[in-house]
Amino acid sequence: MTGQALKHRSMVDVLHGQAQRTPDKFAYRYLTHHDVYQSFTYAELDLKARAIATALIESGVEKEGRVLLIFPPGIDFIAAFFGCMYANVIAVPAVPPNKHIGRLYAIAEDCQPSLVLSTSKIKQVIHKRFAQDPVVTDLNWLAVEDVPDSVTTFRGVSVPREEDIAFLQYTSGSTGRPKGVIVTQRNLVHNSYMIQAVSGHQDEAVIVNWLPLYHDMGIIGGILQPLYIGGTCIAMSPLEFLQNPFSWLKNISDYRGTYSGAPNFAFDLCTQKVTDEERQTLDLSSWDIAFNSSDVVKFETLERFKQKFAPQGFKSSAFCPSYGLAEATLMVTCTLPKETVQVDEHVPTELDDEQATSATDNLSVEHDIAPKRANNVSCGQPGEGMQVRIVNPQTLTSCHPGRVGEIWIKGPCVARGYWGNPSATEELFHAYTVEGEGPYLRTGDLGYLKDGALFFKGRIKDVIIIRGRNHYPQDIEDTTEDSHYAIVNHATAAFSIEHDGEEKLVVAAEVYRRVADMTSPNELQTQIRSHIVDHHDIQTHDIVLLKEGTLPKTSSGKVQRRQTKTLYLTNQLQTAFD
Repeated sequence: MTGQALKHRSMVDVLHGQAQRTPDKFAYRYLTHHDVYQSFTYAELDLKARAIATALIESGVEKEGRVLLIFPPGIDFIAAFFGCMYANVIAVPAVPPNKHIGRLYAIAEDCQPSLVLSTSKIKQVIHKRFAQDPVVTDLNWLAVEDVPDSVTTFRGVSVPREEDIAFLQYTSGSTGRPKGVIVTQRNLVHNSYMIQAVSGHQDEAVIVNWLPLYHDMGIIGGILQPLYIGGTCIAMSPLEFLQNPFSWLKNISDYRGTYSGAPNFAFDLCTQKVTDEERQTLDLSSWDIAFNSSDVVKFETLERFKQKFAPQGFKSSAFCPSYGLAEATLMVTCTLPKETVQVDEHVPTELDDEQATSATDNLSVEHDIAPKRANNVSCGQPGEGMQVRIVNPQTLTSCHPGRVGEIWIKGPCVARGYWGNPSATEELFHAYTVEGEGPYLRTGDLGYLKDGALFFKGRIKDVIIIRGRNHYPQDIEDTTEDSHYAIVNHATAAFSIEHDGEEKLVVAAEVYRRVADMTSPNELQTQIRSHIVDHHDIQTHDIVLLKEGTLPKTSSGKVQRRQTKTLYLTNQLQTAFD
């Protein structure tokens, strides 16, 4: 870590410094509707955070006590998050429950919070709707409305140190029960420093963010990054983006956003949903960095977006595909701004018959790169201080460049481990190769290195193995969505099940409501089967056509394949043609 990064011990240091330097500058504007917004200047945020910290301390929460944050979209969450850091207690962001409270229960049971920090309205809703479920309702609650806007005397505790825990980032649960990643102040400061080093942004930067503020990309990219550089964040509701993708681009245009990004599906939604009339009202020339992360980056997505919005000033050089995960705070690798995105047209070959026979019980993912066109998109090189190694997940031997294996990571951004889960921490955060290199974080992700750049291929647990051949689910999902206009984009899950002693492919795909009555399920299924055979040379055991909007997804919009599989096996999927 360089001297520049070391000048801050914690994000509290950063906030206090910005409040001293530019007290009247807008730090955050949260847009609601019709250009109405809530806002904090740096000084206002600093005062409100101190007031919340004092209230937490007076409530009896001790150092490193857990505080569950349950907030709707808005600036109250931001003040609460920094209030926890000022009090040196551990923030635990959580999404407010809608119909189900299961995820919130899982988090509360895991971290055993001392208090819930929320709004009066959220408290009333939860206590009324889930009155018979005491796991959350029996906890002590503090509403931010009951906290004064500022305090005359700050009753603080010791300033957070680099190794103090800042917050617990619970994983999305896309491949299992959510686990609380222990993120320290050092992790946050170094990751923010790395992002600034890549972006080159200074205090004139304007970051536009619609990602959920309880998600790692939303918290670190949307809240902490503008604070770290002394810039301004324009934030909006995730629901507003999903209902109207144009709103994201309009805010970039109206507020002259310089830095904004999202998972791959968001760029496709804009390409598909933004009308030509809407597009012509935009000016995207200020958008210097458009990061694409959190899922596999697709070359076709970048090309379609570039072609559609180039007339509005969008620069293809703005694309910055990147790779990261909560266990490494956020960013691990990133393409440098204005650098041509590297595309590799080769894909890994499948195992030969002899290898496949010996791999029936264990996933084998190390393959040579063969001369087949694939358009794999590079996620760039590791940030400063970070190391990436590709390792065979069975033999734990390092893979040669150009071979697919598990992505292993080490460096100052790697989190401390999982809260209350020493066995998983030891297994995944303290891994060593057979050559004795380590400790590394085992990500559970597949990828390969070429010319020092990382190419991300997907999750190991999602890989589909049919007759000894590996198939990436996102490839089958793309093929399914391309097979017929009735299939909803980014709403397909491919997975395998065991049937008659063999692994079989199952595809679940949403069907647009407006066209469900214009086609037959047999026609759709036949078309999908044919496309999958043509493109992947495998037969599909079952195709489930779902009602639009019912496929399980995480809070950040990623498909939950394992949850979909569970619902399929228990006959709980909502089909479109019942």
